[in-house]
Amino acid sequence: MRIKRRSFLTISVMTLSLLGNLANGYADNGRLRWDIITLTIGSTITIDPGGHASARTNDASRMTLTGSSTFRASGQSQNVTGGGLWETRDPDSNVTGAGTYDVRKVGALI
Repeated sequence: MRIKRRSFLTISVMTLSLLGNLANGYADNGRLRWDIITLTIGSTITIDPGGHASARTNDASRMTLTGSSTFRASGQSQNVTGGGLWETRDPDSNVTGAGTYDVRKVGALI
């Protein structure tokens, strides 16, 4: 699987952002937050919430997500809040589906 440079940079920044929030999260009674971010690179690098993440298939169909969530370090499901929007498009960029999602549980990425 090949990862484009922009995707790798986005994933790296999201990971660093989450790790940075770990230290801050414990100061806020263990509450952590994740966001799909907007990264602005200029004379300074700015990281803001409110971005989007997209993935393409081999036929150029695409799915895009926005969103954020909070959770406690314990990972218990009753401590999870958040969600966002999703949209799918065909290879010609026609919308084929859209909706919202709710974050209900913290799980491990494999």
